[in-house]
Amino acid sequence: MNPTPPSNPAALRRRLEVGDLVILLYVAAFARQYFWPVGNDVAAWALTLLLASFVWLWHLKTKGEVEGTPAAFWLVVVPPLVFFYALRAALPDMSWDVLDYRLVNAERGLRGWPMIAGDFFPSRFPFNPAPDMALGLGRRLLGYRLGTVVNLLVLVWAGTILERLLRPFAARAWVRAACVLALLLTEQMLFEINNYMVDLLALPLLLEATRLALKAYEDAPARRRAFVRVGLYLGASLAFKLTNLAFAGPVFLLCAYRLAFRERRVEWASVAYAAAAAALPLLPYTLYMSWETGSPVFPLYNHLFQSPYWPAPDLRTERWGPVVDDVRFKQMKAWEVLVWPLLQPFRVEHTGGDLGPHWGRVSIAFLAALAGALWRGADARVRQLSLVALAGALLWSAASGMLRYAMYVEAVGGLILLYLISRLWRGAKARRPLSFRRAAAAALALVFVAQSASACVYGYKFEWGGRPAFFENPRGHLREARHLLRDHSARAFLSAEELALVDGVEVWAQSGPLTGGYQLLLRPDAPQWCLFMPEFFSTEEARSRFARAVEAARGKRVATLALAEHLASSIENVQAAGLGVGRLTPLSLPFFSDRGRFHAASLVEILPAGQAARRRVEVTSAAGPLPEDAFRAALRWAQPPPSKMREGEGVMVRVVVRNEGGARWPALGAEGNRFRLYLGNHWLDAGGRVLVNDDARAPLPFDLAPGEEAEVPLVVRAPPAGEYVLEVDVVQEAVAWFGLKGSPTLRQKVVVGP
Repeated sequence: MNPTPPSNPAALRRRLEVGDLVILLYVAAFARQYFWPVGNDVAAWALTLLLASFVWLWHLKTKGEVEGTPAAFWLVVVPPLVFFYALRAALPDMSWDVLDYRLVNAERGLRGWPMIAGDFFPSRFPFNPAPDMALGLGRRLLGYRLGTVVNLLVLVWAGTILERLLRPFAARAWVRAACVLALLLTEQMLFEINNYMVDLLALPLLLEATRLALKAYEDAPARRRAFVRVGLYLGASLAFKLTNLAFAGPVFLLCAYRLAFRERRVEWASVAYAAAAAALPLLPYTLYMSWETGSPVFPLYNHLFQSPYWPAPDLRTERWGPVVDDVRFKQMKAWEVLVWPLLQPFRVEHTGGDLGPHWGRVSIAFLAALAGALWRGADARVRQLSLVALAGALLWSAASGMLRYAMYVEAVGGLILLYLISRLWRGAKARRPLSFRRAAAAALALVFVAQSASACVYGYKFEWGGRPAFFENPRGHLREARHLLRDHSARAFLSAEELALVDGVEVWAQSGPLTGGYQLLLRPDAPQWCLFMPEFFSTEEARSRFARAVEAARGKRVATLALAEHLASSIENVQAAGLGVGRLTPLSLPFFSDRGRFHAASLVEILPAGQAARRRVEVTSAAGPLPEDAFRAALRWAQPPPSKMREGEGVMVRVVVRNEGGARWPALGAEGNRFRLYLGNHWLDAGGRVLVNDDARAPLPFDLAPGEEAEVPLVVRAPPAGEYVLEVDVVQEAVAWFGLKGSPTLRQKVVVGP
């Protein structure tokens, strides 16, 4: 029987584990949702912390005896994970999904209701904000860069659970630690270890629910407490990502089979308690979205819930998994669903090609689970675990097939593979060291290690936001590292001029991807309209809702941030919504850094319907060098540099660039930005000799036809103390500076002091 739960602080401290720290963040995120109706932010957070503390202390007191994690785990598993986390920790995460909608969901959820007065769907995917809120709490505590440490802690927590699951068939702590490390070294886990993507957050919840379901209990109260805890974990995993239903369902059934079915009867009270516990993390968001949109999971599964604000088709895209039948376009090919875990490594284009290559951990995990379920000699709990992994893999295949949603299958299937390797090795006869069993065990172990090694190479080279690893640019990382723990506010990095522009915006429009989250970081209290999702305008009810938002914004300044590569489509989206486009103000906005910036961004003024629109803006790409007669530019200062600067100081200058050549200047370039046009600068001595050849770059905000001009912001950085001439010129990347072809440059004397 479990001892009486301890109540004194010392006993509670002895029960504290790394996972409990993560659970505290999770509980705080869910508790905040329960106090969304509280209008006062201070009062809401006071109540949130009070409820979260109560629930967390209950968790510590009722969790049972702590199975200590051996020192080998901390020496073998944690350092490599910290290494991969630290590879990019100094650079702020600028991942696509994060900037597009995850920051929006986090900011709205942490401040109150997911949608405020004047909003028109502030993000294109208004999913349950619970996981984004948990990561947002890390960001508020540690700053933007180190807020992602939550994902690192989540992986460490998952490792401690896997270590406990390995104990029955790996007695040596060092062997278990090495096995856990191999389990965690997969492409997708390393892909998300240091960014604000949320797919990792549910992994330890699902693993801990599985461990509790497999555990033996001596009395009914202990079983009931475990069942309730499983319900909480599974409910939280569904709140974090609805696709986790593929794994939560089989785990719940396993738990019911082992804990609720006793002596041919069902303990219905335990089932009811677990179901109620599972509903608690889901309740606030589902009730709110049902009230706002008519669907508890808007905009998912609209063919089932049929919200009036979204068309009937589901969000699921064909590229994520098994191919959709081309004739009926309604049902997946059944045979592909069954074998998708095996096909997937060979069908990268259908798994979200942006995830890059992978080496089949899902496939070998699926085969291991199949073998564990069919092997008569397997341990009963391993067979049950295998059935859970098989069911989860097939449900995942049918629901999405997206590789980064399958981390549970990778972990649990890998665990079963290690069990099979252990049984094969130990089952071989000692007098025949080269037996078939040992050869098979060695081959499987070699494949497993090779997969982990390939994942390490992948984790070094690739990352969701495309940030370079430390060793690719150590000086840049060290420069950015000085912002660690000092980057709690995006606004703190803006100049007074930039703040004035941002503070003048009263309503944000999200006219394209990659700016919606940043806009709300700059002005979180401003309503936001999502204009670039045509689904939001596909029904009469949705269009009426947008009309009400526009009416509420009458007389207010509405604007959108748009990057150069999305500027033309952003303007089209604004006009498609029935609005006009006014002044374009080119910007170079800092993103939690004095160096990392959104270059070639434009603050686009949005006008009411019926007002004159700005001239058509085009954004095209250069496929090769410009014609010789196109290398002519006229440059003049719109905002010149100061006559005196401090060493290392960054100063924004504004230059009006006019196309004096005989051909159009495209704003974009080819792959790797080859042939793209930039405004750049050099630092010269008094005699015109180049002292610093390349200092800064700023791309054109849009195409410039002959005779057209645009104002381009450029952030120049002062060299070591001395007297210099700042020279500004236009360059076509990988081709030539315009000045070298006879085009006049722009120069200004600057004295740099220490």
